[in-house]
Amino acid sequence: MRISELVKGETIKIDNHHAGQPISIEDDGLHLHKRYNHHSKYDGKVDVRIPLNMGEIQVDVAKGRDSGIILREIRKAFSKEEIRNKFIRDIKKELTTLAEAGYRDQHGKMVLDEDGRKKVNEAIVNVAKLFGMSKDDVTEHLYETADTVTMQFKSPRNRETGNRNFPEVLYVRANVSDDSFLVTSSKYMLKEAYD
Repeated sequence: MRISELVKGETIKIDNHHAGQPISIEDDGLHLHKRYNHHSKYDGKVDVRIPLNMGEIQVDVAKGRDSGIILREIRKAFSKEEIRNKFIRDIKKELTTLAEAGYRDQHGKMVLDEDGRKKVNEAIVNVAKLFGMSKDDVTEHLYETADTVTMQFKSPRNRETGNRNFPEVLYVRANVSDDSFLVTSSKYMLKEAYD
């Protein structure tokens, strides 16, 4: 299983649970929250911690009748040490970029200036690459708020070749307030609160 298959009919959120702070060696791992998209015939969500150093994936939450399927997919996607290490290294770098891109305004809220937005745009492209997209696949900046940027990617390669291992359309949202990336193949999931 490829990392890109983690968003087929599902949405994932990746963070380190230390909003506004780069990942440090003391962190217990990356947090990956995965759930089925609304309107799916499946029901479930799983929150796991992927240790920064090798070790068993820790399950924090498993809810819904199909949560076991999600957990098996996560374990299978990260079963190869080389893939897991690359994912951790790359996501760690991009979460650190998010943590350093924003600043607190006079009301204490995290916001992005023009330079920070450019860094976040690059981070989003790098995250999308982990899911089979390239910089050339960026088609639209969908939403921007003071603390978030969302980009849409469309890959004609994936559609033309019929490659089912990679999504044809991918949405990636970066949020500097909670230092997270939301990755989904369903546009309507961008409008839903991720609980």
